[in-house]
This record gives sequence, structure tokens and C-alpha cells, in this order.
Amino acid sequence: MKFKIVTIAFVLISTASFSQKKYNWGETPEDSVCCAENYSLYSEYYKQKNYDDAIKFWRKSIKCCPKLSKSQYVHGSKMYKQFIKKEEDADKKLVLLDTLLWVYDKRIEHFGQKCYVLGRKGSDMLKYSKKEPEKAFEVLKVSVDECGNKSEAGVIVSLYKARYLMYKKEKDAAKKQEMKAQLLEWYPKLAAICKHNIATAKKDNVKEMYQKVQGNLDAMFGPIADCPDIINVFGPKFEANPQDTNLLEMITKLMEKKECTSEELYLKSATVLVELKPSADAYYSVGYVAAQNNKCAEAIEHFKKSAEIAEDDKLKVKANMKTSKCYLKLGQYTSARTFAQKVLAISPNIGQAYIVIAMAYAASAEQCGDNDCIKKAAYWVAVDKLQKAKAVDETIAEKANQKIATYSKHFPGKEKCFFHNITEGTTYTVGCWINESTTVRFNE
Repeated sequence: MKFKIVTIAFVLISTASFSQKKYNWGETPEDSVCCAENYSLYSEYYKQKNYDDAIKFWRKSIKCCPKLSKSQYVHGSKMYKQFIKKEEDADKKLVLLDTLLWVYDKRIEHFGQKCYVLGRKGSDMLKYSKKEPEKAFEVLKVSVDECGNKSEAGVIVSLYKARYLMYKKEKDAAKKQEMKAQLLEWYPKLAAICKHNIATAKKDNVKEMYQKVQGNLDAMFGPIADCPDIINVFGPKFEANPQDTNLLEMITKLMEKKECTSEELYLKSATVLVELKPSADAYYSVGYVAAQNNKCAEAIEHFKKSAEIAEDDKLKVKANMKTSKCYLKLGQYTSARTFAQKVLAISPNIGQAYIVIAMAYAASAEQCGDNDCIKKAAYWVAVDKLQKAKAVDETIAEKANQKIATYSKHFPGKEKCFFHNITEGTTYTVGCWINESTTVRFNE
């Protein structure tokens, strides 16, 4: 009874108001009454999430007063997406999808926000009709072109996915190559939007959304692009604007990911970037270049700067790991261990860090002892580290096992240790710079 009284009062107020001024309740007094009644009824059912009953009154409300409220279209799209999700008949799904797209069109007609709403429309076209990515792409392209950096995270990935699906289904070789070129062209545009939103996000969840989208873009871009493709796409851009730091950052990160770091484009981009915009990423890139050219002393300085100013733990781990490997290459084993330990302090499950320490120990074996038994003791702790590497990181198990087999052959013989009162299974502390306890094992 209360609900009915409220509805009647709503209708009377709306009708009385209409006589004084034209409101958005409808074009005629009859529309105003129709609108007030049906809007109220659909709203009540919608609040209860009773969409089957709500939709009947929603349709009448939209017809009587299409300009009443933007929320009508927001609610309508939500209800139709639920109907599509629940519907099992393919033909009926398409009919519901057509209505959903109509809701988006009417929302734009009456309330604007074209680029934003087209993004939602195109994303749903792709989601609910994957067989026609071409149609979704055209809508999404308009959205991103107009919204630019304000494009929603989901819209960005939907646009690239639509183009990617078009590329995958294309059978004609010439057209497929053309679509590949377009995918290569779109990648930096969309990556730049992601980067802008990651940098300016005020909320962690927003930042995480765009980071996830960037990962999805990379996952689609990776299989289609090789080093020559990247050079063909980004080379002319670099020549046209070598001072564009955003472009330089994109080139270096992408070429590192694709292992194109020996290419001239990477070398030029990394070098210019660190001069124009010193940053943790830029220092890492230049260090990478130096390491690739066997200039480890130079590389170490840049990797250290990168790790020192990096705010991202992932980059700190990468930089410290590279520093550790460079020190190992230079034969500075204490420093190699120090930086491997810095890696493990941040991320204890990096098996490669334990492998570097093991290699440093093994390389020091002959220098850490004064007899035939003790000079082999470093191999015991080296194998300990390799066992630890396998335990924390199964991805390096094969490499660790190979080294374990090699180092175990260098364990001392029982007779060589017998004269020094060192027996199998006892605890022994390896001296020198290593200074670690281990268990005595023999090769025989």
C-alpha cells in the first residue's frame, strides 16, 4: 500500500509540474504520467535485482521519457548483459545483444559521452560476439581515438584483442601481413595510454588494472613481433624524434623483452635515454648495453645506480642480479655473492642468485685451502647452494643438476681427508672469504 501511494503522489507531482514547465518526464502530460509510474516500478524491482520484472517497466519508462535519466541506460545495459549471460540459445543471445547495443546508442543520443560509451559498447560487442571482431574494432577505434589517455583499461585491451582476432582468422597472406603491420602500429599507441594511466593513477587498483592490460598487450604483441618488425616500426619514429623520452623508454623495454639488445636501435635508444632522462630504467638499459659488449666494469656502475634509485622491487632484483653476474665474470667473487644476497633479500625464491653464489664458491676452491682435502671443500658449499636453488625455483632445476653433477666430481677423496682428521658426514666450516658450514662428502 505504501509503495502504491508513493507512486500515485509521484505521478500527481510530475503531472502538475508539467503544466508549469516542460520537464524530461515526457513530451506530453500522458507521457509524464506513464514515465512516473513505470520509472518508479522498474526502479523498485531493479533495487531488488529482480531484473525479469524490472525490464518490463524499464521498456515503458524508456519509451515514455527517454531523456529522464542517464541511470536508466546504465541500468538497462546491466540488465541486458545479465540476460545475455543467462541465455543459452545462440539466436536469442544475438537479439539481446542487438538490444544492448541499442541501449548504448540511445544513451549517446540523449546524454553524450560518446567516446566513453562507445568503449563500453565495443567491448561488449567483442565479448558477446567474438565471431565478428571487425565490427567491434571499428567501434573501439573511434572510442580510443577520441578518448585518448582517458580510455578505460578494458577498452584498450578489447581494441587490441579485436585486431588480434582479425589477424588470427585471416587466411589471405597479403591481408594477414597488413593486419600484422597494424598490430605493430597500434601497440605503441596503446602502451603509451597504459603508461600514462599507470603514472597518474591515484588509486592502487586503477594502477593495477592498467598494468594488467599492459601485460595482456605484451602477450598478444610478443608472438607476432620479432626484432626486424620492431626495428621497422620504431626505427623511423626514433629517427624522426630521437629526443622523445617516452618513445625511447618504449623501445628499450620492448627490445629487452624480445632479446633484441644487440641491435643498433637498442644501443642508440638506451644511450640517449640515460642522457635525457636519467632513471632506474634508463640506467638499467645502458648497463645492459655495456654488459652485452663485455664492458662489465662500466655495466656495474649503471646497474648499481638503477638498483639504488628503483622504486620497483622487480627492477631492483634485475639490476642486482646483473651486477652479481658481472662481478662473477670479473672474478670478484665476494662482490658477486654480496649482490646475489641483495637479490635474495628482496625475493628469496630467485634460484639464479643461488647459482651465482655456487659458481663463485666453486671458482674459489683452489684458493681457499692449504692441502688437497681443504682445497676441495668449497665444492661442498657450492653444491649446497645449488640444492637450495632447486628447492626454491624449479625453473632452474636442470641447470642446477648439471652443475651439481660437475661439482660433485671435484669432491676430495676419502684418503686425502683422512690424514687431516676430516671424516664423512661431519660438519665442516669452509674458511677463506666463504666462511660457511657444510657437511663433509667424498668423491669415492
